[in-house]
Amino acid sequence: QRGVFLTTDGGATWQRVLGDDEWVGATDLAIDPRDPDRLYAATWQRHRNVAAYMGGGPGTALHRSVDGGRTWKKLTRGLPESRMGKIGLAISPQDPDVVYATIELANRTGSMYRSEDGGETFARLPLNSRHVDDHALWINPQDSRHLIVGNDGGIAISRDRGATWRYVRNLPLSQFYHIAVDNDHPYNVYGGLQDNGS
Repeated sequence: QRGVFLTTDGGATWQRVLGDDEWVGATDLAIDPRDPDRLYAATWQRHRNVAAYMGGGPGTALHRSVDGGRTWKKLTRGLPESRMGKIGLAISPQDPDVVYATIELANRTGSMYRSEDGGETFARLPLNSRHVDDHALWINPQDSRHLIVGNDGGIAISRDRGATWRYVRNLPLSQFYHIAVDNDHPYNVYGGLQDNGS
């Protein structure tokens, strides 16, 4: 039972308003700080088992609700026309009409997208020299132009709402995709690193 669920009785009962039983779930939900009836949701059509992985499909999309999640509109303008993968969302606390979406695409072509009109129209932000595979976005609560994005390669900083980025290259960071221990006493810890060429 995947998707976005809504309760109107304090959690006693729930109704699914986005998603389905088999393939389409939700990866993120963001609430407009000015108006709790305005919501943004990212759905993700995926399936994984031992033999196969499907990380995107026609059920992957961005949606907006203006009635507290009872009904949803699929947003498409300015977003990729190809099949999208996992999506993350963030809303600017100073100007909630500014919405960011980091979108995974095939062949490592994903990027971050920004809307300045409440999710109606999106534009792709340039990558410059920064790494892809974004996982976290911080928006400075005092200055919405100041962004820090965390990704598989570390962090990148923007001072102009993502028009340009400075990739921070001097942080000794690595992303482990798997760790294990052996039977020595004391034991040794081993890690497999992602996206560093080893």
